[in-house]
Amino acid sequence: MPEPALGNSETPTGRDHRISASTTQLVVAAIGAIATIAAAFVGGAFAGPRIGLVIAEPTVTITATVPETPKPTPSQAPPHTPVRTVYWQGAAGINFSRGINFDLKPATTSADAPTNISFTGTELENAYAGTTMLMSQWTGPDHPTKAQCATTVRTHPSNIVSNVAEGMQICIRTIQRRIGRLTVVSISSDHSTLNVNAVIWN
Repeated sequence: MPEPALGNSETPTGRDHRISASTTQLVVAAIGAIATIAAAFVGGAFAGPRIGLVIAEPTVTITATVPETPKPTPSQAPPHTPVRTVYWQGAAGINFSRGINFDLKPATTSADAPTNISFTGTELENAYAGTTMLMSQWTGPDHPTKAQCATTVRTHPSNIVSNVAEGMQICIRTIQRRIGRLTVVSISSDHSTLNVNAVIWN
């Protein structure tokens, strides 16, 4: 007796054929995906380094030009101001009863007699015992400077200058150790007063 027909039931051979086809499609799809990934990787590897656009902040340089101060021309140059070393200068009349203190400004008679220089009629002197005042005649040419007078009274120390005459120049060192130069202008007819032009330095 013949077996009944299975209707639409598939045979094992037909089912295996469809499974094989589906597997093949999956493999092809997987290979395609792998190829796509590999291509992307290779493309990224050989595409070279990416260049990023860096915008640097602008550098501002400020150059200041200072105008040069024009140098004065000889006519515009300020006059040279010498250092003031002169303590006092002027005329003085010296006699025996009215000696002169050249540490005072202006030079005049001091109540402290040992600080005065007196004139005896022929001598300029400070004859007080223990005096530190010095005086000496200048015998060199021209008018002695402060340095020359300082040297003169140091190398020829005395407290008397004898035989005073017109035109004589006398270097002095005062009680307060100021250096001075006395130029004899005249002697009164009675020889009581000696008139001098004095320069006293600091």
